[in-house]
Amino acid sequence: PNKGVRSEIDVLIIFGDRAIILQAKSKTLTIAARKGNDQVIQKDFSASIQDAYDQSLLCAKLLSDEKYVLVDSNSNNITTPKKLTEIYIFCVISNHYPALSFQSPPVSG
Repeated sequence: PNKGVRSEIDVLIIFGDRAIILQAKSKTLTIAARKGNDQVIQKDFSASIQDAYDQSLLCAKLLSDEKYVLVDSNSNNITTPKKLTEIYIFCVISNHYPALSFQSPPVSG
C-alpha cells in the first residue's frame, strides 16, 4: 500500500448519491475449525468475515469524510458525490462457511 493510504476497497460502485462497497476475502476455514474447534472457528471467522466487514465500514466512513481523497489503482483521483445518502456493504468470501449464519451478530438499525 502507498504511504498515507487509510484503507482499500476491492470494488466500489457509485450510482447517483449511493455507493456499494464490496470486500472480497480468500481466507479459508482451517482443518481444526472444520473439525469443530470453537476457538479456531472464532479466529477463522474474525480473519475472514469480520475483517472484511470492519474494512468495509472504515471505507464507508472515509467516503463520507471530505478530508480524504479517493484514488484508483493507478493513483487517479475519483470524484464522488458530495453527499452519499446510502452506502451498502457486501462482503464476499471464497470458501463455503457453513456456520456463518450462526456466528454473524444480529444487525441492528
